[in-house]
Amino acid sequence: MAKIKLDTLVMGYARIQAEATEIASQLDHVKSMLTEVMVEDQIKTHEVQDGGKIYRATFLQASTPVVDEEGLEKELGTETYEKYTKRVLDRKALEEGMENGEVDPFAVGKHVTERKNRPSVRFSIRAADDS
Repeated sequence: MAKIKLDTLVMGYARIQAEATEIASQLDHVKSMLTEVMVEDQIKTHEVQDGGKIYRATFLQASTPVVDEEGLEKELGTETYEKYTKRVLDRKALEEGMENGEVDPFAVGKHVTERKNRPSVRFSIRAADDS
């Protein structure tokens, strides 16, 4: 009796897992298409009201500053650069150095770029009467 119950549960789990994988794939595809259209049309947020609910898609893309440490060291000189580094660049100390005038922010800016993360869309649903 236990084996039949376990067999049924395992097979049910496998079936649902396969369905979930397929649905996740479809969801990723639609999300990619939605992101592509929002990027092309430069749309930040889009809402659709249906059946007492508001469906909202919001375009998101984070970015992270990336410092060209080798170029920065050449720009500032080794002595100044080493004041603001440990084994890696001490960004907080460098920012303080820029704030107190020890380091030229324009010199630093030439060696900082933004690394953009993969764009995505956040999707939410709320009742239409919620504001």
